Amino acid sequence: MKLNVENVSISVLNTDIIKDISLQVNGKQFVGLIGPNGCGKSTLLKSIYKVIKPQQGTVFLDNTDILKSSPKLVSRHMGVVGQFNELSFDFTVR
Repeated sequence: MKLNVENVSISVLNTDIIKDISLQVNGKQFVGLIGPNGCGKSTLLKSIYKVIKPQQGTVFLDNTDILKSSPKLVSRHMGVVGQFNELSFDFTVR
């Protein structure tokens, strides 16, 4: 699979968080995003997996436009495991 992010820009409360970012990840590549706290790494990832909608740009996974596709279609090709997970149950387990 090939991930292609083109000219993505994201603003929150009139503040540019990401401006005109592009990247390409080819199949079987392992890529890490590095940078200081608050530079937009998580925001970029959230835009790729549709938690935050970019003001501009496109995200393609192979030939599928992720931003214009249904969550069901995207979930057939992409999964995300967040860094922080909280499970709360209102019952006990024996």
